Amino acid sequence: MQTRDTLMDTLRQRLRAMLAMDIPPPAQDAVHDMLALTEAFLAPAQDVVDRRTFDGLIRLAGPSVAPDLLSQLDRDLGAVEIGLSAALAEHDIKAIRQRTHVLIALAGSVGAVELHAMAVAVNSAAHLPQPTDLPPLGQKLLHSTAKLRAFVRGELAAMVPPSPFAQPKVRDTSPP
Repeated sequence: MQTRDTLMDTLRQRLRAMLAMDIPPPAQDAVHDMLALTEAFLAPAQDVVDRRTFDGLIRLAGPSVAPDLLSQLDRDLGAVEIGLSAALAEHDIKAIRQRTHVLIALAGSVGAVELHAMAVAVNSAAHLPQPTDLPPLGQKLLHSTAKLRAFVRGELAAMVPPSPFAQPKVRDTSPP
């Protein structure tokens, strides 16, 4: 029996696989939008980061830089997510090592202790002569990365209230 979480994980895996394909930019944008929508269904982001470490980083950045820092962190985590997903699908050990190396740094810098440990474990497994557990470990790592992204987006939204002049993104659904 599949639960809501396993169904959402499967959907996220399929969407990430689509991003690894050679699809036109408008389709890539649509897939990115769908991937972002699935983040709302992730389990609550409690204990995703060590609050003292995260809050210390935000204080160090200051109120004028912190939103840009979190936006960049979200973009970097997204790039790792897409690259790692593709690398796992292709069993590209070198790319898995590279992506997890970046994730180790990102997770460590914001105090995402469990994600950091998981990224270290996947990176270590990718350095073994015959890594066998990479797909299931990698999928858990991608799920945890998505949780951190959801947390970062929530923190960013709390810092930067939406502009009253912002226009909602409307997709043209009229036939060509």
